[in-house]
Amino acid sequence: VLAAQPAAVAAIMVLVFPKPTASLFFLLTLSCLWFGMSASVRELISDGVVWRRESALGLATSAWVGAKAVVLGGLVAGQCASLALLVSWLARDPDLGFSMPALVGASVLTGWTGVSIGLAVSAMWRQSEAAVGTIVLLLVPQIAFSGVLMSLDKMTDAAQWLATITPLRYAFHLTLRCGEQLAYLG
Repeated sequence: VLAAQPAAVAAIMVLVFPKPTASLFFLLTLSCLWFGMSASVRELISDGVVWRRESALGLATSAWVGAKAVVLGGLVAGQCASLALLVSWLARDPDLGFSMPALVGASVLTGWTGVSIGLAVSAMWRQSEAAVGTIVLLLVPQIAFSGVLMSLDKMTDAAQWLATITPLRYAFHLTLRCGEQLAYLG
């Protein structure tokens, strides 16, 4: 399923946006964040018994969480890199001046941000259902405060402040800067 997700998501995205647009790259960025969050949101909960046993034997919590982050980070990096490459290949437009290494790098960094958020959510809950439900509560504000649906200058002061702590906003702007002309797409 992890291997099939990038291909399925890329196909849907390019079906809706056959030519590169800012909306296509927003969906790419959002998908990478979601890949990371969904991959990691259950990890600490499902291995709680193992962690307690290993913690009792002297394993540092940071080492255990670090190992989770490295393994999940590698899996998510593969997914995000595959998705970025597939989307850019399927919606190719040579006039945009893509830097493929930059686009892949931005996508992987976004995925790693998602892994971090997912692990933090996983640490907050003891039940997977609560953690998975929290993902929706975190993704919707990411979309709302990203500046894509409404420009930041038209938001209220409170919404503008919340936009400054929204990782998706920064990840999307980074993605747009991977192509020379992407910032001007509508």
